[in-house]
Amino acid sequence: MLYIEIGDITRFDSVEKLVACAGPDPQVEQSGDQVSEKGISKNANQGLRARRSIAAASRPNA
Repeated sequence: MLYIEIGDITRFDSVEKLVACAGPDPQVEQSGDQVSEKGISKNANQGLRARRSIAAASRPNA
């Protein structure tokens, strides 16, 4: 599933860029010395986000 949606991972310069494409990557805001996390970015591949949601919803409770 990941390979079909993302393709060749060697096209990414860094792990951070791969995670940003595949998601979920946290949104971080920085101002001076203060750093705050704003939750998960919704900029990732929409197909992967949908499949992850379906997989999570269909997982039986442990």
